[in-house]
Amino acid sequence: GNFVRFSSEIFLYFREAANSKNIKYRFIPSKHEIIFPFDRDKMEIVLCNLLSNALKYSKSGDTIEMNVDSDGEFCVISI
Repeated sequence: GNFVRFSSEIFLYFREAANSKNIKYRFIPSKHEIIFPFDRDKMEIVLCNLLSNALKYSKSGDTIEMNVDSDGEFCVISI
């Protein structure tokens, strides 16, 4: 599947929480599409956990960025 589209949908789950804490919240994909097979349920758990923790440990005025890139055969996510 298209991991950029999938991860942007997960990212949007937390936008309101970031806004309410006055946290700058950015999604930065390197490409419009990164196509590879992945388990949607497991990746949703992983991404939700990462973003939830980022919000939990960020203060007002902080910035959270989610970068999605590909490196050959791998997808690289950084928050």
